[in-house]
Amino acid sequence: MIRITSFTFATFVTVTAIVMSAVAALDRGSTAVDKTLLIAISVAICTGSHLIPSISKTKLAWLLWVLCMVGAVYSHITFFSFAKLRANDERSQYSIQRSGVEREIEVTRLALERIEARPVATVASELAVTKGWSRRNALEEELTEARRATMLQAELIKLTSKATEAEVTGSEDIVTSRIAKVTGSNQDSIELVIASTFSILIELLGAFLWREVLTRKEESPALESPMKSDANSHVDLENAIATGIVKPTVKGIRTFLGCSQTKAMEFRRIYNLQRGKT
Repeated sequence: MIRITSFTFATFVTVTAIVMSAVAALDRGSTAVDKTLLIAISVAICTGSHLIPSISKTKLAWLLWVLCMVGAVYSHITFFSFAKLRANDERSQYSIQRSGVEREIEVTRLALERIEARPVATVASELAVTKGWSRRNALEEELTEARRATMLQAELIKLTSKATEAEVTGSEDIVTSRIAKVTGSNQDSIELVIASTFSILIELLGAFLWREVLTRKEESPALESPMKSDANSHVDLENAIATGIVKPTVKGIRTFLGCSQTKAMEFRRIYNLQRGKT
C-alpha cells in the first residue's frame, strides 16, 4: 500500500512539474519548431531532475542532477512569471474602478472631438487686434471653446493616469503586496523568492519520492531472495543426499552448499526433521 501511494504521489508531482516546464517553454517559444524543441528540452531536464538521484549515485550523476535542477527551476520561475502576467491581465480587465475611469475617458474624448476651436493662444492673439463687433463675438465664442478644450485635455491626462493606477492596483496579488508592505521589500523581489522556493520544493519533492519508490522496489526482491535461495538449497541438498553425493553431516553440507557452519547446522536440523516425519 505504501509503495502504491508513493508511486502515485511521485507520478503526480513529476507530471505537474513537466506540465509547468512545457507551458513555460510555450511562453518562451515563437514558431512551432521553437516551441516543440523547447518543450522537449524542458521535459527532459525536468525528468532528469526527478530521476537521476534514483538511477545513479556517481559524481557525474550528481553534477548532472545539479545542472538539471538549475534548468528545471528556471523553467518553473518562467512559468510563475507568465502565469502572474496572465492573472494580472484578467484581474485588471474586471476592475470596476478601471471600467468607470475608461468610461470617463471615452466621454471626454468625444467632447474633445466635437470642439473645432483653434488653440487658445492663436484665438487670443487674433482677438486682440480685431475691431469689428461681430467678428469679436465669434472669436470670443471660439476662445471659450478653446479654453474648454484645454480643460478637457488636462482632464484627459488626469483620467489616463488614474486608469493606469487602477490597472496596476487591480493587477496586484493581494498576499504578495501585503507581504511586501510588512517586510518593506520590493514586490517583485518577494514574487521571485516565492517562485524560486516553490520551484526548488517541487523538484526536490519529486526526486525524493522517486528515490523512495525505486529504492523500495529494489529492496523487495532482496528481502524475498534469501527465502527462495534457502528453498532451492533444501531441494538440492535433499537430492544430493538421496543420491549419495553428500553425506548428511554439517561438514558435508557446508562443503556442498558453501555456507557457514550455523547455516549448515540449520539445514541438517531441517533435513533430519523432514526425514523423521517420513
